[in-house]
Amino acid sequence: MKNNLMERYAGFVSKNKMLSPDFETIPLIERQNSFQYVGGQMIGRNLYSIVNSAEKMLKYSIPVGTMEFMGQFDDTDFKWTGGCAYQNILYAFPRFADSLLAYDPRSDTFEEISCGFDYKKEHHYGGVCTSDGMIYQPPRNTDHILKWDIKNKTCKKIQINNGSECRYCGSVIHPDGFIYFIPEKDFCVIKMDIYTEQISYIGEPVSGMTFNPVVAADGNIYGFRVQNGILKIDPSCDKVSIMYGNCNTGAYGTKNGINGRLYSLPGYTNDIWEFDPLGDGLKKCGSVYGKYAVNYAGGAVDLNGDIYALPVHADNILKINFGKYGVRIPPDIYDAFFKDFY
Repeated sequence: MKNNLMERYAGFVSKNKMLSPDFETIPLIERQNSFQYVGGQMIGRNLYSIVNSAEKMLKYSIPVGTMEFMGQFDDTDFKWTGGCAYQNILYAFPRFADSLLAYDPRSDTFEEISCGFDYKKEHHYGGVCTSDGMIYQPPRNTDHILKWDIKNKTCKKIQINNGSECRYCGSVIHPDGFIYFIPEKDFCVIKMDIYTEQISYIGEPVSGMTFNPVVAADGNIYGFRVQNGILKIDPSCDKVSIMYGNCNTGAYGTKNGINGRLYSLPGYTNDIWEFDPLGDGLKKCGSVYGKYAVNYAGGAVDLNGDIYALPVHADNILKINFGKYGVRIPPDIYDAFFKDFY
C-alpha cells in the first residue's frame, strides 16, 4: 500500500510537471508584534496561523479573501511553533509554552492542554502528528522527544541521546512508517518507527537548520536549509547528505508543488527557490520585497495546490499560486505529501 501511494503520487505530479506557479502577496490587515507566526494549517477553506509571538491568531478565509484575528495571548516570544489540524481542530505545538494550544473553529473556543512539566525555557521545536492523533516533538535544549496523545490529552517523555541535551529543528513523516527528526547542529538525524517508537540514528552528524522537510516524488526527503543548500535523506539506505552547499537558500520551510518540484519559503533572503528532484535541479524562480530579518516561516498548502507562507516579520502572506490550473489533489495524496506541520 505504501509503495502504491508513492507510485500514485509520482504519477500525479508527472501529469502536472509542465505547470509553473506565479507569486503574489496578500497584505495583512494588521501586523502583530515581532516574530508573529511560525507555521500555518488549513481547515476547510480557511488558513490559520500558528501563534509564535503574536497576541492573536490570524484566520484568512480563502474563498472571500477576508482576514480576522482571534483569541488573546500574552506577548511572550516563541510560545508555539508549528502545528497540525486533527479532526478539524487546530493544535499549536509548544516551544516555550508548557501547553498544547487547541482551537475548535466550530465553537470558536481555545483550550491550553498542559504537558505537566515545568520547562522554564525553549524545550521542543515543531513536530508531527500521526493519523491516530499522536504528536511527536523533537527536543530543543532537552534530552527527550515529547509525545502527546490528543484524544486522551496526555503527554509523556521519550528519552534520547543518553540523557544529554540536544537541539533539533525539523520533522517529517514518511509513508514508509518512520518519522525523521532533523538536527539543528552537529547531531545525527533521528529515525523513529511510528508503531514501535524504536529510535535509531542515521548518517553522519549534520548542521544547518532545516525546517519543514518534505517527501518528494522520488521517495527521498528534501529540505531547503536556513544556511546553504538542501538536506537530502535517502530512506532506502539511511544516507544523509547536503546538496548545492554553495547556494544561499536562506529558507524557513519547504513545500511540495503539484508539479513535483519543491519550493523554498524565503526566510532571511528574498529569493524563492525551486528544486526538481527528478530533472532540472535547483534554480531561483521568484523573489519577494522584504526589509525584515526573517520574512516568512512555514505555512500550508490548499487542496488545489496553492502554497501559503505565513509572515514572521513581513506584513503580508506569500502565495505561490497553482490554483489557476484547476487541479485537485486526491485526499490520500494530500494527507501524505502536502499536509505537513510547519
